[in-house]
Parts: sequence; structure tokens; C-alpha cells
Amino acid sequence: MGFKALLAMSATAAAVSCGAKRDAAPAAPAAAPTVKAPAPAPHDEIDPKSLKRFQPSDTVKATAAPDPAKVALGRALFYDKRLSRTGETACSSCHALGQAGAVDGQLLTKGQDGQRCVRGTSPASKSATPDQRAVLTTMQGISAYAGLFDKAFPDQNRPMTLKNVGEAIAAFEQGLASESRWDRYVRGESEALTAAEKQGLKAFLDAGCQSCHSGPDLGGTMYQKLGAVIPWPAETRAKAGKSPSADKLVKVPSLKVATVYARYFRDSASTKLSESIKKMGYHQLGIQLSDEDIAAIAVWMRSLTGDLDPAKLAPPQSASAPKIANLR
Repeated sequence: MGFKALLAMSATAAAVSCGAKRDAAPAAPAAAPTVKAPAPAPHDEIDPKSLKRFQPSDTVKATAAPDPAKVALGRALFYDKRLSRTGETACSSCHALGQAGAVDGQLLTKGQDGQRCVRGTSPASKSATPDQRAVLTTMQGISAYAGLFDKAFPDQNRPMTLKNVGEAIAAFEQGLASESRWDRYVRGESEALTAAEKQGLKAFLDAGCQSCHSGPDLGGTMYQKLGAVIPWPAETRAKAGKSPSADKLVKVPSLKVATVYARYFRDSASTKLSESIKKMGYHQLGIQLSDEDIAAIAVWMRSLTGDLDPAKLAPPQSASAPKIANLR
């Protein structure tokens, strides 16, 4: 066999041998699963974390509905003028429930002595009363109250006390609460607010208003100096002779019913919502809110108030003793 033939046979054998021993090519690695990026939130959505400061505490969530018997007693007490010193003033005289319980039609509330008060009616303030013994004596002289107190506090031997008066009126006021679209939004119903209202909420949060107006009522949880950053105008401060502390700290009001009445600040210094928002931004936060942000915040604030139930607001049928006992 010639050399060339031998070389050709060796090459063929080597090729066959290599082909037989060659490993299969490794399979291509599996493609990594495609992970879709989360869809961006709509531009009018609010970070849920920022809403936590407005959610009620577990204690508030667990609060039971007010007892109907206490509500009936509280309603009678709230509208009864006979319990005042002059017999002409009741809680309802200053706290008009159809206007968030904070308006009596005047910039400054008239007290029992006929003089205008330094401050307007507050949604949470109490009606002035004579001394405690006189109040109890008056109630004891109204036969209908005995039955109302017994029904409202059946486990007590002598339920007609001022402590129970306060508890009954509180139950009546608690029963007036109504759910708003804002309440539903805080619970997670994103569609409860419109895009314009969410824009107003964002402006509210960006400005830092929630530092004082927080909690389920957007306020009512702390005291703050009026004019915390930029002094409040001197002409609107408390009158001379009042306690010095009266000019420093005021209770931060709830915003839940702020759009219902057009009288703001302790001395009714503003009667327009937009003007009040502007003043609070300037004096409390030291910023000049734009007209656009002011208008947006006002739009959002109108979502805070629920519809008032006329039946719950209705006064007793009569102030006379025989019919008070039939309240429900």
C-alpha cells in the first residue's frame, strides 16, 4: 500500500473515531423568565403610607355604636333650655347641627349674659351652665328625665349625675357622625375620590398640613400656637384682660366639617375657605401657597364631610316634660 493511500486511510479512521467520541454540544441555557416591571401608579394616586396617619386607631375601630337610650337622653339634654342659668340657652342655641354644630349665625357667639364672646362657637365646645347643684335640681324637677336616665344607665342606682349628662350628650353627638367619601378613600377605596380631589390631597400633604391636621378627624388631637412660624395679626388676638395663655395655644380643629361653615379661627377672622387655607399656610407653615394649590386643597376638603341625616339632627318633638320621655 502506498504512502498516500495509508495516509488517507488514517485520516478517515481518525475522522470516524473523533466523530464517535465527540460529546453532544451543551444545550443553550434556558432563557430567564421575563419579569414585567410594575405598572406606574396613576399620577393622581397617593402613596398609601402617607394615609396611615389618617386612619383610626384600633381603639376607635372597636368603638361600638352609641346606645339608643343614651342617644335619646342626650338629644333631650342638648335641646333643653331649662338647664341653663337664664332658661333661654341650650347647647343647640350656639351649636346649629345643620351647620356642623359650630354656627349660630354670628361671627362671635353671644353668651348667656348677652355679650359677644372673644371667640366664635367651636364644634367641640360646651354650652355654659350654672353650678352643678342647680343643674341637678332642675333635672330632678322634670319628671320625664327620671325615666330617660333609668333607661340610659340601667345598672346605676342614682344615674342622674353630671357625668352621665356628659356621656349622654356625647352619645347623641357620636350618633350624628356620617361616612364621607374621604373615609372610604382612607379605607382603601381609591375611586372614592376624584382626580381633582386627589390633586388637592397631594397639595395638602406636600405643604405639610398633616403635621397638625392628622388622625381620623384631620385635627382635634393637639394644641398649637396660632402663628407658629409667622406671628398672627395682632388685631385678631384675644382681648385685653384675658389669660395670657389664651393668646398662645389653641386646639387644632378638625377639618371634617370645615367646608360646612364659613367662619374660621378662634375670632372668626376669616369667612372664606380659600382665605383661611392661605392664612394657615403662611402663618403656620411659613409658605405662600399658590392659588392653584389653594383651590385644589379646597376641592379636596369638600370630600371630607358626609351627608347629614335630617332625622338624626331633628330636635325633640317638644320641650315639655310629658313628650320628652317618648324620644327615640
